[in-house]
Amino acid sequence: MQETEHENTLLPETPVERLQRVLRLYRSIKPLLTLLGNLPILPSSWRASVLIFTQALDALLAVGPSITAGFKAGRDL
Repeated sequence: MQETEHENTLLPETPVERLQRVLRLYRSIKPLLTLLGNLPILPSSWRASVLIFTQALDALLAVGPSITAGFKAGRDL
């Protein structure tokens, strides 16, 4: 959370900055999401949804650096 304290919220965010911000926040709450996905008191559909969500964010985290390094704003395809 210390990383987000020094962000300038007045400037508009680019898509890459938003992705980086989501991945930073996900790293900090991943243990909580993992715990929620394993709690037997939650309905099985909720646990499955949390597990699918964490798997999707893990996949995004795995390819995140390649997305941010290859993205150039305004570059023609």
